[in-house]
Amino acid sequence: IEPDTYNATATFVLNGTTQVLTATLIIKPAVINNISLPSKSFVYDGTPKSLSVNTLTLPYGETASVVYTNNENVQASNDAYIVTAEVSHPFYETLYLRSELYIGKADYDLSNIVFEDKTFEYNGEVHNLTYTGDLPEGLSVIFENNSKKNAGEYIVELKFVNSNENYNTPNSLFATLNITPKNLSINFEELTFNRTHQNLKYTLNGVLEGEDARIRFSQDTVFNAGYYTITASALNTNYSLSGQFLVTVKKATVSEDTISKPQLVATYFEGIKLKDIRLSTGFSWVNAEQDISCADKSFDAIYNLDPTNYNDLLLTLSVDIKKASINAVFPSVSSVTYGEQLRDASFNAYHRLGEFKWKNEMLYPIVNNNGYVMELVPFDTVNYNLEQKVINLVVKPKVLSLEFDNYDRVVYNGLQQKNVTATIGGVLDVDAGAVQVRLSY
Repeated sequence: IEPDTYNATATFVLNGTTQVLTATLIIKPAVINNISLPSKSFVYDGTPKSLSVNTLTLPYGETASVVYTNNENVQASNDAYIVTAEVSHPFYETLYLRSELYIGKADYDLSNIVFEDKTFEYNGEVHNLTYTGDLPEGLSVIFENNSKKNAGEYIVELKFVNSNENYNTPNSLFATLNITPKNLSINFEELTFNRTHQNLKYTLNGVLEGEDARIRFSQDTVFNAGYYTITASALNTNYSLSGQFLVTVKKATVSEDTISKPQLVATYFEGIKLKDIRLSTGFSWVNAEQDISCADKSFDAIYNLDPTNYNDLLLTLSVDIKKASINAVFPSVSSVTYGEQLRDASFNAYHRLGEFKWKNEMLYPIVNNNGYVMELVPFDTVNYNLEQKVINLVVKPKVLSLEFDNYDRVVYNGLQQKNVTATIGGVLDVDAGAVQVRLSY
């Protein structure tokens, strides 16, 4: 029975009396309490989105009908769509439902967009970061803090511009643009000491044409010969030059023709070495321990007044080494008899450096000529002088024999003078005919 108002009549007989009764029957529509319209949230995908009631089956098995309002929405919205549903059935009260349909903005698929750090070396040109990959439709980009020339580290922002209201604007991507200073190399020239403060000389490699790296050194000049550790750095931050470099200042070389060589004279002595010959300032012997003799005339020497700044000059120095005098004490000698040779004048003498001998030992000394030369002949005639001394030699007269041929007759003839003949014995051949005998009787 459909819901409605019905009039009812009842007739009955009681005790023979017929009675009629009337009544009104009201059947009301039932209430629908098992149907709802749930809210829902969707993410935009380009297709229509809608709500629907949870069921159209009524409690007693009937099927209700529904009419929606503001349903079937496509576009994303910050606000909810209000959807209404009118559920009806002849036996039920019409049910009015209201709910919210959310269509949220979608996120762009940026999985193929790569925006990453990059490093460049300074080259005087502008450097940029860019991305790789294809942007979805409706999305474009702008860069912030990009396009840099000078060396440095820059955080670049990739900002997305969204023209499609159905999508969320992606968060910015960030990457580092690193422009490193251009590496320089430097070659220092080798300098030679010249008694002045010299500026560093160098070749700088890698500086771009028209630019100045502005190099600063720990010291700008050098003086003495030697090795200098120089710290160098580039004040222009677009260039890199840092570290310690070795700068060489070579020793100078003296020309031999500018040197006044000393005139060296020495006298030999036993055990003399080259170091015993004193040299003037700046000179030194190459082999100071060398044994030397009068036979040596020149020796290797070094000249260097300033060893810090000059190379040793190897040269030859001449030395006049005089023979030494022995200064010996000459011995006493025995006398000789006229007619004996000088070598017969004996003596007892020894000297470790030489031998005593007569200069003209075959000579026959004569009486009253006592001065004869004795020599000390050195064993080492190279280094010692021959020494001589006049020796006073006692020369005894030679005793002659006289044999008279007529001696007996002369004696016994009394006082009468007679010519006497005699033979003189012992006269040297050299004196033959020069000896006269005076006889007195």
